[in-house]
Amino acid sequence: GSDPGAMNRCEMVGVSTSSSGPGWCGRFAPHRKQIRSSGWTLTPQSGQLRLAMFSLSCLGSQPPLDYRRARPVCSGLCEGRPMVSYQLAPEQQDLRDSVAQFARDVIAPVIGGYYERGEFPYDIVAKMGKLGLFGLPFPEEYGGMGGDYFALCLALEELARVDSSVAITLEAGVSLGAMPIYRFGTAEQRRRWLPELCTGERLAAFGLTEPGGGSDIPGGMRTTARLEAGEWVIDGSKSFITNSGTAITSLVTVLAITGRGEDGRKEISSVIVPNGTAGFVPGPEYSKVGWCASDTRELSFTSCRVPEENLLGERGRGYAQFLRILTEGRVAIAALATGLAQGCVD
Repeated sequence: GSDPGAMNRCEMVGVSTSSSGPGWCGRFAPHRKQIRSSGWTLTPQSGQLRLAMFSLSCLGSQPPLDYRRARPVCSGLCEGRPMVSYQLAPEQQDLRDSVAQFARDVIAPVIGGYYERGEFPYDIVAKMGKLGLFGLPFPEEYGGMGGDYFALCLALEELARVDSSVAITLEAGVSLGAMPIYRFGTAEQRRRWLPELCTGERLAAFGLTEPGGGSDIPGGMRTTARLEAGEWVIDGSKSFITNSGTAITSLVTVLAITGRGEDGRKEISSVIVPNGTAGFVPGPEYSKVGWCASDTRELSFTSCRVPEENLLGERGRGYAQFLRILTEGRVAIAALATGLAQGCVD
């Protein structure tokens, strides 16, 4: 503007720690020095990575505070208007640095061997679970870290900077595996499945893509699930399903045609199929050009029976549910791609 002193009055937008404003609630990430002294090769506790999050419950009647817009500041271009800063809050930077160190110290030295052997990195995944990465966007009541998708994206970016196989294992396990249970599951389904998924002891998969129709849900889907004597009977196949055939996979959420509307349109619903269910057979791992240490398979369902209560969410709402899941998942994949690109630059 015309005021030469305007820029001098501008300040970086960050989280206000003033005693007059709302304070942090939740748990903080530790100092990096503390993390380094604990040793990654031992058994890091989930408390090593904690993100302080805001919510209505901790701010009383005030709306949630955006950590990137803590207070209005002025700029030389927009006098008196709020200005957004993209600088991370200290707790977010601690999380990012911690995951970056984990990727450098734990993943980088050994991941090449997993690629050469075509093995799934169970040991690395277990350590990621101990760090709480699989529980980042989930509430603590289910064993999560009480964070959000932004925290997950920070972790994915730093993991992909070193290796994309490990990053996609986390992304698919959280965004496509556990998130549908959290978003649309009943209280009982959440209690049954989420605790082990949030700790990384188990993985879940997302059965959408099919061999003949790809991800064209309304047009190309052929997998069916009919209700018979209190059970869903599933027939069909899925392809390119991540985390679907590991030794720690607990379930696959399958999208299937469960009927037809009066207008002839497909009624599409989501059904939980636990690993080991009769009639559910994961195929061999794909031979891939990249992501060679991630688990990707074709799945077949032949008269696969699961209880009626394994329906996830409302019948006929499977298409809408997974559009939402995919929308969130694309944000996480974008973070992964950013980390991969940065790794190439590095």
